[in-house]
Amino acid sequence: MIWLLALLLVAIGLGIGYLVARAGSSRHLTPEEWERLWREDAQNLRVWSEQFNGAVDDLIAIVESSSQDPMVVPTPEERAAAHGAWCRIADVGIGIHRRTAAHRDFILLWSGGSRRRDRIRGFLFCDAADLMIQDAALRVSDAVAGNPKWAKILNEPEPSLGLEKNSYDYLRDQVHNPERFARQFAAAGYLAFLGTLKDFDITDQDPDAGWLLAECDRLHAQVTESYRRDGITYAIRQTKDFSGGIAFRAWFPVQKGVANTMGNIRLRREGHYLIEPDQARELRQKLQPGDIGVTRKSWYLSNAGIPGFWPHAILHLGTREELEAFFDDEEVIAWCRLVDSEADSLTKLLARRHPEAWSRYVTGIKVHEADANGIKSEVGNDEALFEKTFIEAIAPGVVFRLTEETLAADFCAFLRPRLPKRDLAVAIERAFSHAGKPYDYNFDFTTSSSLVCSELVYKSYQGDDEQSGLHLPLDSTLGRPVLPPTNIVRLFDEQFDSPDRQLDFVLFMDARESELRAFEEDIETFRESWKRPKWYAFAN
Repeated sequence: MIWLLALLLVAIGLGIGYLVARAGSSRHLTPEEWERLWREDAQNLRVWSEQFNGAVDDLIAIVESSSQDPMVVPTPEERAAAHGAWCRIADVGIGIHRRTAAHRDFILLWSGGSRRRDRIRGFLFCDAADLMIQDAALRVSDAVAGNPKWAKILNEPEPSLGLEKNSYDYLRDQVHNPERFARQFAAAGYLAFLGTLKDFDITDQDPDAGWLLAECDRLHAQVTESYRRDGITYAIRQTKDFSGGIAFRAWFPVQKGVANTMGNIRLRREGHYLIEPDQARELRQKLQPGDIGVTRKSWYLSNAGIPGFWPHAILHLGTREELEAFFDDEEVIAWCRLVDSEADSLTKLLARRHPEAWSRYVTGIKVHEADANGIKSEVGNDEALFEKTFIEAIAPGVVFRLTEETLAADFCAFLRPRLPKRDLAVAIERAFSHAGKPYDYNFDFTTSSSLVCSELVYKSYQGDDEQSGLHLPLDSTLGRPVLPPTNIVRLFDEQFDSPDRQLDFVLFMDARESELRAFEEDIETFRESWKRPKWYAFAN
């Protein structure tokens, strides 16, 4: 009785499942409903194919025209164009894939019967759609293999475009595996079998079916040739990427932990810096929006891991009122209106394009007056409002900070880009676009989903069609492009006597450890500062 009851329950379950499947299945559409569905999808697939391949061609053109030198970081314009094409590929590709569901379900019916021609047409639609996606994925992965830095860029999450993290790896993995090749090979065999059936003459009588058959034949030959030519390469690449991914996931937490630990360890003078808060507020009055700063806090263990004397770079914004006054300029206003017709000033453009970042920037902090060690966190009766004036990338990420926080250091210096105000406005808008992003413990300038301090400066001022920008010298560390902040100072020194120099001197706060004080120094002393040893504090 127990066994009979169990069998009865299974039978009931299968029956319910069958009824549910039947109710939502396209196999049970009437011939008229099926004809309308298939005709509409088959004709739309021609349009989708054109859109899809157009986006693939655009992306490949961007990747192949970009420098293959790993030290050349793609411009914001290139990056935006690539993400735009990648988003179109994802949108249309997902749409094509979803439309195959109805037809794939229909062709699961027994191959005999009066509707065999409908099932043949359903198979042609599914096969052509799958092959379009497979061929596109192979073409994109071949292009990216020739310029690997684009894999990192396409893997970056872009929430505003609906692109998730590692979306490129997902697409590549869908085609670079034996199971996918076996499916394609089986589909080609089944297509050949269908060609032996008398009902296959539908491809001669129906223009849409004939077009799908031509696409299937063309794409099967193209994909098969790609696998034949590069099959071993795909297997090696897949294994390498898989093992490399495991190695990175295993090492990255260690690297991040070490960087965090080193960044928090100060060997001497903990909690006290030689630039006093009053000095910091006074020197900031000499700055303009867009000025680039470098700072150094002596005795931090993290300084040992950063090349050169200057370990940190920052970007000065000024207060909201200073931004409004400084960028009250015709060219800046014209550019703002070009970007957003409703924005007639830089501050309005920032507030409209980056509302969350703007809110964090303009929200002041009520604290006690800064004491000699920086800012106290408590709020008292004698509270005063402090405004944020800098943007920088530190351990929490890209943040807006108070003058007394950013310039709580032992050494600092500022340089002014020799650029028109319009280019300075572009740089500040770009900096706002990065606000809130995490700190890049992988120290990789190729990606923009997380940043280090000098990367924020570099990508804010990176030249493209929108601005002439700055050409800051990158170094190679473990094969990756990086910009040690010291390189900014070295560039200023090397270009000092050139009429084409990119930076002007603003100020330099030097320090003497033996006297525990910071003081303003001249331009000649500053020019030599990049040559100082890391252990400079020991000798002074």
